[in-house]
Amino acid sequence: MIILLTMTVVLTVVLSVVSRSVTDISITTYEEDSQRAFDAAEAGIERVLLTGTNQSEPLGDAEFAANISSPLPLSDQVVYPSDILAGESATFWFVSHDEDGDLVCSGDCLRANSFNKVCWGKPGTAEDQYTPAIEISLFYDTTLAAVNSGDYSGVRIARFAYDPSTSRTASNNFLNASASCSSGIAGKNFAYSTGQIDLNSSTPPNVNLGCPILPGCLIMAKVRLLYNHNSGSGVSIPHPVGIQMNPIGGTHLPSQGTQIDSVGSSGGSTRKVNVFQGYSEPPFVFESAIFGQGGLSKP
Repeated sequence: MIILLTMTVVLTVVLSVVSRSVTDISITTYEEDSQRAFDAAEAGIERVLLTGTNQSEPLGDAEFAANISSPLPLSDQVVYPSDILAGESATFWFVSHDEDGDLVCSGDCLRANSFNKVCWGKPGTAEDQYTPAIEISLFYDTTLAAVNSGDYSGVRIARFAYDPSTSRTASNNFLNASASCSSGIAGKNFAYSTGQIDLNSSTPPNVNLGCPILPGCLIMAKVRLLYNHNSGSGVSIPHPVGIQMNPIGGTHLPSQGTQIDSVGSSGGSTRKVNVFQGYSEPPFVFESAIFGQGGLSKP
């Protein structure tokens, strides 16, 4: 009986050790396969960025399949693909780009009489000193040369600033923003809205561009978030941004960039990596002018 009891105990311990070892080996194998699959997916992203075409190939014990596309937003509205920190800006294009990244109107060039609304902020955002405000920089070209000949010397900027905090508008002279975004934008809800901005009127807050119904007049809009940075903690709270236009003549918003979807696999593990690449644009410092004693100079 003692021998049988001893053998039972020993067998139980051995089986427990074997089971634990098998489990550890399975977990280690899964983690290794998962890492290989993720590395393969990232390799697919890099390969597509280099070639500009769909790619698919094996990489040792792993493989990837990566596709590139230029998805169109809804005809009149689009949400920036990532949330924006304080001081950062979201760019919304109104003209198409060719394969070299140059502006063209052979594809889509939006013509519109107004912004229906610009919305921003996470729903439920607290009303305090860190409530986000926005600055809208609308780039337009009355000469239409930027699109037709690549000459940007005629490009102008119209600016608008909106703040939902009534305690700040008295000092910063921003326009008052609405504390809601009716119906949202592209299925997403926001905390604040500008309301309609007419592009054919000189009555504030509107602006008379003189050409918004011509293809190639509206180039892009950059929406920059302000105030959503807690200087005490050093934390900047990201918020979403979206726009809705009032297009005319059957025009609509063009593609805002390229989307790369890469799937890597190894063993029984699969990982997916998505990357959105916007079109090239000048750094925001070139939108600014520096005043000195000698007059006005631009970088």
